[in-house]
Parts: sequence; structure tokens; C-alpha cells
Amino acid sequence: MSRPASSFGRNHRTFVKLRKAILHPVTGDPDMCCWCGHAGTNTINHTYPVSRFPALAHVRANLRRIHGREGCPVCRNHWGRGQNCNTIVGDRILWVEVFPPGRPERDW
Repeated sequence: MSRPASSFGRNHRTFVKLRKAILHPVTGDPDMCCWCGHAGTNTINHTYPVSRFPALAHVRANLRRIHGREGCPVCRNHWGRGQNCNTIVGDRILWVEVFPPGRPERDW
């Protein structure tokens, strides 16, 4: 009996291969965080979170580079450490709930 793709964790060989392909590409993809835009990414994040969209867990187009546990070398949180962009995004859909289309609600 085979398990659905959503039941495979981040240590499953399919996900490990996807993570390696995104973090160490053969082509010259930019090493930019999808959240803050700075270089030095060390992990990946799902555009559509697995907790809400389990069928997209191992879809390459759903994965983006992001800063993880070590944090962004440029952005600092209020403790002075590098900001963990992956934690800040949380369980939100990156391009719909975090960056909604249209004009921002307030003028910067």
C-alpha cells in the first residue's frame, strides 16, 4: 500500500532531492530570499503551506528559497540576531496573504 505524497516528511528522499536542486542549482539562479530579498539563503519554504495544501508538498514550483534558523545576514530582529524569515512567514500563503495584489493599505 503506498502512502500519499503529503505523508512524506522533509527527510524523505524526494523532498531532499528537491531541496538540494533548489539550494544548489546547476544554473545561476539568484541566491535571494523570497521574503526579505537578501542573499544568503540556507533553506526552502513552501509558497502554499503543506498544512493547508498537502498535495503540493513535493511540487518544485511550490518551493522557494528563504532564510532559516541562522537568519538573514542583513535583517536584524529586536534581539540583534539575524531574522528567521521562515518563522515570520508562518502558515500563510506567500503571494496571496503576505503580498496581496493591488495597492497597499497605507502609504509608505
